[in-house]
Amino acid sequence: MTASTALTLARAMIDGREKRAGDHLIAAQIDPAQVGAVLRLAESDGIKLQGAALEAARSIKPHVHTVFHTAPAAGLLDGEDIAPAILESVAAPWLDATATPLDLACAGYWLADMFLRGVNDRRCARITDFLLGGVHSAPKVTRRVSVRRYPTGGISEKQAILLPALLRALSQEMDWCSPFLVARKLAHTGGTADKLSVLPGFATVDRERLMTWDLNCAPVYYLSAGPDLCPRDAMMYRLRGQTGTVADPGLMAASIMCKQIAAPADLVILDVLYGRTAFLNDRASAAAFGATCKMIGSGHGVLLEPSLRRADGLLGRSLGASCEILEVVRLVRGEAVHPLALAELHRAINFVARLAAVEGRSPDRAERLAEAAIASGEAFDHLLKLWRDHGVDEAFLRQVAHDPSEALLGGTDRIELRATCNGPLAFDAVALADVVNTKLNRATPRGPTSIARGGLELLVDAGDRCTAGEPIAVLHGSGARNAAAAVASVLGTTAG
Repeated sequence: MTASTALTLARAMIDGREKRAGDHLIAAQIDPAQVGAVLRLAESDGIKLQGAALEAARSIKPHVHTVFHTAPAAGLLDGEDIAPAILESVAAPWLDATATPLDLACAGYWLADMFLRGVNDRRCARITDFLLGGVHSAPKVTRRVSVRRYPTGGISEKQAILLPALLRALSQEMDWCSPFLVARKLAHTGGTADKLSVLPGFATVDRERLMTWDLNCAPVYYLSAGPDLCPRDAMMYRLRGQTGTVADPGLMAASIMCKQIAAPADLVILDVLYGRTAFLNDRASAAAFGATCKMIGSGHGVLLEPSLRRADGLLGRSLGASCEILEVVRLVRGEAVHPLALAELHRAINFVARLAAVEGRSPDRAERLAEAAIASGEAFDHLLKLWRDHGVDEAFLRQVAHDPSEALLGGTDRIELRATCNGPLAFDAVALADVVNTKLNRATPRGPTSIARGGLELLVDAGDRCTAGEPIAVLHGSGARNAAAAVASVLGTTAG
């Protein structure tokens, strides 16, 4: 199975930083930012180019090298500190909406250089301020305690769909509200903003909406963590995903914290994932990352509490927008689901309890309220109300209440994947997510913020023993047939 260019670059970047030899090759056409990134990688023999990729690199290389071998851009390559004046005069145009292809190539080179060197806490704080770019913080809501949870990124991560329904259900009892930030896809992960775009009519709100926020009618809002919030961060966020430079803790912290500063809440739980399918490798790295974010937050008046958890595989049994939303619907309806999915519901309840504890209130009471909201059906009602607040079509909402599977997956292709041999199911979850999020949940002609419906449902767990011919997964979506071969290659199955 051929990985996407972004995933190939991500793997090459990690090998390059760890000084490991790797056999990474790109031959397809690459965009300007990726050209800049591969030029920096090539300086340390971290990647091989052929075909269209090689031609693109040759055409842009003289310009990029001229820029970075002269002042003031050369100052961006200092591994210890970085002058704010240089960031503003040199890097700001690269992250502007009017950036040229040559600007984007320079941005890609700079991102790759920072990734390979590593971004320390001092540079991280500088970049956080730079990404804010003079954006003034939105006013805090003072009538209620504003809370939210924000993640570092994981595969099939569904808390941002699940938790807001619980927060809305508990808003009166706990006197909470939530400007809940959601972003688009990053590297191989699927962004919550993308996932929610498969709901017909759904639209996030912008910062200006907070000025007239009616907490009684809509105590929870999905706030877009896009260009409206921090334009520079939105551009760098996209370029990091394209260039494989996501998994640097310093760059991650700067991106996350500029959002929390621009749209502050009274209390933020930072969901720090680490492990084989996360951007942070181990618990020590996750703890250090959380400490960095907390330090930056304290300097800007943001109360942030890190919460660490391990992520070594799929977080549930679904992957891809429509299937992940369907799994959430089943959870909040109290339907019988697999233990892996149920663990995500328990995690959401734990987040509710953690928010209460940090606020100095009873976590046990908050947990009981959340469990009661699920058992009574109130959490599901609030999930639908939350979607209605964001413009989701009424007929669709009625269908979700009646038959969620038909509402979310009806009319899409369905392809069953079967085991090709006897033995335990073993697969690379990152590679699987890369396929689903690039081939199945691809962008649609409806616009750059919409993706195709669909997803993947696993019928067995990683490590379970399968027999040849046994169904182990189902692909859904208009792109299911095109994605089937690539998914089957990752899973070691055949498309039925």
